[in-house]
Amino acid sequence: MIDTINLTLPITLIAFTDSKYPDIYWFIDGKFYTKSKSGESVVWLPIPGWHRFYAEDREGRSDYVEINVEKVPIF
Repeated sequence: MIDTINLTLPITLIAFTDSKYPDIYWFIDGKFYTKSKSGESVVWLPIPGWHRFYAEDREGRSDYVEINVEKVPIF
């Protein structure tokens, strides 16, 4: 019998900026998620599927990463 375990491990996000404004704005799947300071960790509890994480500083500099979260079967 194959089953899945509903164990959600958090994903830690971190971004750095050398801007005089240390704020980082986080967006997940196109929606605002939270604000942090440069170098400060942000935690997200994943849900299955494809997700895009986008970080932008106050000067408009940005970057993103896409991940796919899958359920892992246990035996």
